[in-house]
Amino acid sequence: MAGDDLKNDWLTRAQSGARRFNLAWFLEKLSLPLLLAGLVGAVLIMLARREWTNFPLLPSLGVAAALVITITMIAWLIARQHFTSAKKTLVRMEEAMSLNNSLTAADHGIAPWPAITKETNDGTSWNWSRLLIPPLATLFLLIVAFLLPISAKTPGNSGPEEPANRQALQASIDELRKEETIDEDYLDDLEEKVTELREKPKQEWFDHSAMEATDSLKKSHEQQLKSLERELRKNERTLNALQKHSQNMGSETRERLLEQFEQSLENMNNGAMKPNQELLEQLGNIDPQQLGNLSQEQLDQLRQNMRQHAQQMQQARGDSQPGEGQGGNNGDEWLDELMQEGGGG
Repeated sequence: MAGDDLKNDWLTRAQSGARRFNLAWFLEKLSLPLLLAGLVGAVLIMLARREWTNFPLLPSLGVAAALVITITMIAWLIARQHFTSAKKTLVRMEEAMSLNNSLTAADHGIAPWPAITKETNDGTSWNWSRLLIPPLATLFLLIVAFLLPISAKTPGNSGPEEPANRQALQASIDELRKEETIDEDYLDDLEEKVTELREKPKQEWFDHSAMEATDSLKKSHEQQLKSLERELRKNERTLNALQKHSQNMGSETRERLLEQFEQSLENMNNGAMKPNQELLEQLGNIDPQQLGNLSQEQLDQLRQNMRQHAQQMQQARGDSQPGEGQGGNNGDEWLDELMQEGGGG
């Protein structure tokens, strides 16, 4: 074989060995960062599966790609310090193959190139267990992150729940607002106070002072509801009595009913909590002394509205017991007592 062909053949084998040697160093320096990146990637995948709707998927993929590129470049720069050349590989080859410096001498033109052997050896070999464990472990972590059962996070389970008394107060506000039972100004003012309590640090929600403030607000709200409910039921009974029993009652009893109706209207107008504007205007436009000018249907509708509003207030304060003047013959018994006190008929 010609000398140039032998030279090219030996140098090609040396360059191949050098590339294999350099690749081994690169994979060695990449293995640990790759394993750490796989661990971080697995955590990100599980977070994405848990909060898929809120997780910034595309930006996260971009960050992951940038991280892998950065790790690869750093590993290559560190491994480069250990890289070898074809000439150094020739030295290893002649040492491993016992060629007695013949390759070095031939490379310097001192001696001819030796004959090509069937196999060449530069004294290195792949350590497959050390090479494959990091990427396999990385792949295992990523597969587990995809297959591990994870319950998706629901919107309502982040952070501690609000205190029960505040939840009950908010539910009452929502119910009254939905049914349009109470004047909106009162509900807006009350909800603003609840919001102020809610905006405090969560670790203070269950402090004694915060719980006491919420209890006080809730108790005041329930008292206002109960008071307005009582006034509505009282007015409904008064209208019922004046509508159905006006001819059978004495003038003194009638006057007492009229005064009671007017006083109840005044209480509702002056209270912190008022009925919705529509019902308040209906009641304000009624002259109890001129009930005869209203049709039976109009009076029945007005009394039904008052009973309905009173019932909604009862439900909003969480009371399952019938309110004052509700159920049975309480209205007739109340009228009989009033007529006896007034000496009516």
